[in-house]
Amino acid sequence: MMIQDIGLQDILQVIEPIWASKTVTAEKLRRKLNEILDYAMVKGHRTGPNPARWDGSLSLVMPSPSSVSCGENYPALQLIEIPRFWSALDRRRGMGAAALRF
Repeated sequence: MMIQDIGLQDILQVIEPIWASKTVTAEKLRRKLNEILDYAMVKGHRTGPNPARWDGSLSLVMPSPSSVSCGENYPALQLIEIPRFWSALDRRRGMGAAALRF
């Protein structure tokens, strides 16, 4: 597909399937598409509005990322639990455990 032919429906076709289930990934993808289309406009490869722009484009047809994101926060490790956490971490192998120990 030629970059000048990309429209709002094409952006929606890519983003909508993951908008509710993988909101953070979908928003990163939208931002990257926005950058690519902005670059194409600056370089003269396309004209007209950017269909991947949030304000004035996608915000009119999609729910905001904060309203669909079901992100879960995890409680912080309490200081009193650090010795127990550290010994459990020492029993684990792999890069993740090594990174946490670092």
